[in-house]
Amino acid sequence: MSKKTERSHSRNCVIFGGTGFIGSHFAKHLIENNFVDEVYLVDIKPIRPFFSFDNHKVHYVELDVRKPIDPSLLPSNASLIANFAAIHREPGHEDYEYYETNLYGAENVCAWAESVACNNLIFTSSISPYGPSEQPKDETTLPVPVTAYGGSKLAAEKIHLCWQNADKVNRHLVIVRPGVVFGPGEGGNVSRLIKAVLHRYFLYMGNRQTRKAGVYVKELCNAMWWVLQRQNETGERVSLFNMSMNPGPTIEDYVQMVGKIAGAK
Repeated sequence: MSKKTERSHSRNCVIFGGTGFIGSHFAKHLIENNFVDEVYLVDIKPIRPFFSFDNHKVHYVELDVRKPIDPSLLPSNASLIANFAAIHREPGHEDYEYYETNLYGAENVCAWAESVACNNLIFTSSISPYGPSEQPKDETTLPVPVTAYGGSKLAAEKIHLCWQNADKVNRHLVIVRPGVVFGPGEGGNVSRLIKAVLHRYFLYMGNRQTRKAGVYVKELCNAMWWVLQRQNETGERVSLFNMSMNPGPTIEDYVQMVGKIAGAK
C-alpha cells in the first residue's frame, strides 16, 4: 500500500491536552462510537486513574506543546487533530503562563498539522474572550477580553485561523467557545459547588441570580464531532460556535438542583 493510500484510509486522532478533562472524554467518545481506530493522548501529565482506556486503541505520548513538536513521537497519518492543551484555571497563574502555553501551543500544533498534512483540526477556545457581562453573547459579539486567559485564547483562535487560511479549500477548522464544562472527572468549579452544597458549607457570594454559562462535557464532545462532520455536507471550512445551556442557569438554579437530586437519593 502506498503512503498516499495509507494516509487517505487512516483513522487516527491526535489530541493535544489529551489527558485533561475534555481530552479524555473526547477520546472515549471517538473510540466508543468507532469514529476512529486509534487515539493518541498528548500531554505533559499521564492518563488519570479516573479514565480507563483500551491500550490497543489509546496511546499516551508525553510531550510539551510549548516546545516544537518532534515528528518522530507521533503518527504521520493523523486524520484528525484536536488541540485542547491550555492553561485555563484563573486566577492561579502568572499572565505570561497563559500566553506561553496557549500561544506557543497553538503555533506548534498548527505547524505539526501542516507538516503531516492533516486537514481536520478542532480547537477549544472559551467564552472568556467576550469579557464579563450580564448581556447575552453570540458568535457575532465583538470579543473584549479583560484577562490574560481570555486574551491568549482569542490570539490562539487567530493562529488556528491562519493555519486554515493557508489552504482554504482543503483544511477544515472547528473552533468552539464553551462555557464552564462539567461532568464526571471534572474537579473544577461545578464539582466544588456540588461538594459545598452537599456538605452544607455553601454560601451565596454576591448576586445569586448571576447566570453561569455551562455545558455538560458529553454534549460538548457530541457537538464538536457533529459540527466537523456537518462541514462536509455544507461545504463550510471554518466553524466557530458558542456552547452553553440556553438560557444559562443561575447560581441559585445550580444549588437548588443539587439539593433536589441529593434529597431524592
